[in-house]
Amino acid sequence: KLEENTILLARVGGAFANGSDDFNDLKKSAEELTNQIIELTTVYGDSAVKAQEAAAIFARAGRDEQETLEATRVALIASRIAELDVVEAAKLLSGAMLQFNLNASQLLPTLDALNTLSNSYRVTTNDLLQSYCRNSLRRQRLRRRRCGRR
Repeated sequence: KLEENTILLARVGGAFANGSDDFNDLKKSAEELTNQIIELTTVYGDSAVKAQEAAAIFARAGRDEQETLEATRVALIASRIAELDVVEAAKLLSGAMLQFNLNASQLLPTLDALNTLSNSYRVTTNDLLQSYCRNSLRRQRLRRRRCGRR
């Protein structure tokens, strides 16, 4: 499954290998990313296959290798803090990145702020991430309506 997901990363990672169109360059970048993901999963204790699937979510959003790796690292942390599956955490974080124009380096402080709120009030980090994502979807819908699109 790791090899299969590496090929998936190469296919969806259009920003990998400095934007190269050569599949061999993309695959090499995806293999390097997979090795780094495996290292992350040994540190944060999750499945390498699930972490690759999370990375593919960020890669599909046009993130390069470094952004994808950092976002995957934060998704692994979020999965522990919010008691979510790492793929679900990646979907929520990716949605927040797109809607609020965040880069990967802004995800951890955002997650930290949500966790601080969770510790201060009777709400879970998972609930806050879900509402953060829902808010971003509402924001997108409102923006489309203002522009006359549905």
